[in-house]
Amino acid sequence: MKETIKLLYEMAHKEGDIFVIHDRPTQQELANMVGSSREMVNKIMHELTKGVYIAIQDKTLRIERTLPASW
Repeated sequence: MKETIKLLYEMAHKEGDIFVIHDRPTQQELANMVGSSREMVNKIMHELTKGVYIAIQDKTLRIERTLPASW
């Protein structure tokens, strides 16, 4: 989890009050980058979306508010 959060921040660029990742990687690519399974990344992304931490539209991911350091 922490590795995924850290990676999202490293990939994002600040645009106004939010961080944005244009041309975001797939869940499999994220999993490969952090040494995890796609299923685990899917679960993390689902929870972040459900908690309104992130918003995904097409190939863009927006970090809407500070991501949790841990669950």
